[in-house]
Amino acid sequence: SALSKHLSALRSAGYVTVERRFGAGHGRAYAALTDRGRHAFCGHVAELQRLARVAAPRGRRHTA
Repeated sequence: SALSKHLSALRSAGYVTVERRFGAGHGRAYAALTDRGRHAFCGHVAELQRLARVAAPRGRRHTA
């Protein structure tokens, strides 16, 4: 149920599309990022990388 709630919130924000398929006695949900979701995710990752650089001790910065 936690995944369903997360997907619902992301879908409401316009970040993902969700397709539910049923078969063989069970259902599956397939989620895909929208352009808006991909942009938001890339921004989030960039901010995490910035924070990691700020938090890295001097002289021991990790380069990726």
